[in-house]
Amino acid sequence: MEEKTTKKRAKLGRKRINLSDPDTLEKIKHLAGLGLSDQAIATSLGISARTIARRKKDSVIFGKAIKEGKIKAVTAVSNALFDSALGRNGEKPSVSSMIFFLKNRGASENVGAWKDRLEQTTNYNVNLADIIGTRKQALAHSASASLPPAKGLIINNDD
Repeated sequence: MEEKTTKKRAKLGRKRINLSDPDTLEKIKHLAGLGLSDQAIATSLGISARTIARRKKDSVIFGKAIKEGKIKAVTAVSNALFDSALGRNGEKPSVSSMIFFLKNRGASENVGAWKDRLEQTTNYNVNLADIIGTRKQALAHSASASLPPAKGLIINNDD
């Protein structure tokens, strides 16, 4: 008799990735720590950006891993900027780093309120009827004072 061999069919679609696996979460945290966007993280994992967004809503642990990675990246850049501004690591202090730091940190946290441009607001109350009335009086006065009276000319200031 003939023995039948059964072949397993390959599953269609993308490879399933366990996004709650500690190794995968660590990889996601590392990618977010490199400053990658959610789209770039999804591409590197071989999943869609919608999957990332959906998993962030569904799983607190998954969303926390991405946030921790992004916070790690922002912390590293902030520390490097601060070190550059103060001249740590044996380098001369960077004036542009100081200005950048003060503009972005000082103003937002109301610590010294550093800004390179002052914003002033001025309010004017203008009554157009008063302006038109005073101009009509000035015109009538100047016209009557400087010109001899014309015969047959009537000036009506009641308009």
